[in-house]
Amino acid sequence: MARILVVDDEAHVCWAYKKMLSARGHEVLVASNAEKGLRLLDEGPELVLLDHRLPGMSGLEALAHFRERMPQLKVILITAHGTLGTSVEAIRLQAYEVLAKPVELARLEEVVDRALGTGETEVDLASDDGGLPLVGKSAPMVECYKRVALVAASDANVLLYGESGTGKELFARTIHNFSQRADGPFETVNCGAIPETLLESELFGHEKGAFTGSVARRVGRLRRADGGTVFLDEIAELSQPAQVKLLRFIEDKRIEPLGGAPVEVSVRLIAATHKDLQREVAVGRFREDLFFRLHVVKLEIPPLRERREDIPALVSSFLRHFSGAAAARISEEALASLQQRAWPGNVRELKNAVEHACLMARGGMLQVRHLPPEREESEELQGDALTALTRQFLDAAEGSEKPWAAVMGRWERALLREALARLGGNLAATARFLGINRLTLRKKLKEQGLYEREA
Repeated sequence: MARILVVDDEAHVCWAYKKMLSARGHEVLVASNAEKGLRLLDEGPELVLLDHRLPGMSGLEALAHFRERMPQLKVILITAHGTLGTSVEAIRLQAYEVLAKPVELARLEEVVDRALGTGETEVDLASDDGGLPLVGKSAPMVECYKRVALVAASDANVLLYGESGTGKELFARTIHNFSQRADGPFETVNCGAIPETLLESELFGHEKGAFTGSVARRVGRLRRADGGTVFLDEIAELSQPAQVKLLRFIEDKRIEPLGGAPVEVSVRLIAATHKDLQREVAVGRFREDLFFRLHVVKLEIPPLRERREDIPALVSSFLRHFSGAAAARISEEALASLQQRAWPGNVRELKNAVEHACLMARGGMLQVRHLPPEREESEELQGDALTALTRQFLDAAEGSEKPWAAVMGRWERALLREALARLGGNLAATARFLGINRLTLRKKLKEQGLYEREA
């Protein structure tokens, strides 16, 4: 049993928290504002559930007073207006946790039990909105803010996971901007966009004359970022030789330019990938030792479909970006249309859609007719469904001497069977549908062992 102080100006919220906590055997004190909550500290609570938006003194201001008067007191900040700024400040003030409203009672129970049962501090982060690239107040984003704050306060290497278009580089920049290295440089290297023959030189640099064609000295990105951060996007595409050199750099904190002497540099690494890196390790495409050096902290960025309530805020941010101070307006129907879409391209696709609409509206209110057409179902498959199916085929082909042929064979078999089923087994109609002649279709069906069965 513990004594828990609930500070919230909404009576029904206090009632729900008190009922839940009392049922678990806790004694509950209730205050409708921060000033009353501070007076109740004389009752000796062990834990405080503190609302962020309160009449008079705010939750963050109250948190500072709580920590000053009772440094060992654990405070859970609960906010319906979670921003990166709120989380950063909450971490600075050593809040135990930051939760987004509305809070599921099961989630609150779990956090309360953890807070009362251990001496560990798990804090969260938020900061002012001004100029920050991250937008959103949904529960998944508040969880991300918390991890960003925790990570930014350290110098650990970070591995970001997320689908294409979720904003991995923005998260990396935000971690850098809130870290002790914020005054240092931030360098981005897209490991998948730079040819393998040039990637090593891009990272580590080279001296003049180090190889044929090197007519000038090149300072590598790692050295240019000395004192700052290097963001390695699409890290799974890094070649094996470059992986070895990167591992050596992480262990020694020294780079060795081609044709040059070793140089010590201080750089924090943030890597990102849309691939399952543990699987890449399992199949031998990525070094396990390098994986563990980069995977000190893992941060998963939610896709847009899991935080649709953030779409209005994102749209508003993009409108300001594309139309300046006199931000364009959007109709309720157009906004509702944007919220209902699948967004396989995530935030990047939403941004492009808003830019398209701004151009089409020519300064007027954005209407549904100004939005780009929604992707057809077949295109949406390029998102989750196609990715999942591709992974299944790759899993099936793993260990094959010719994985490309194995995967393509399975794809072709699945395509033929689905097309035949859709057209009732009519070979002529299936051939027309697939854009091939009937003889080619028969040949492919025979190759896949489907001709006799389907005929």
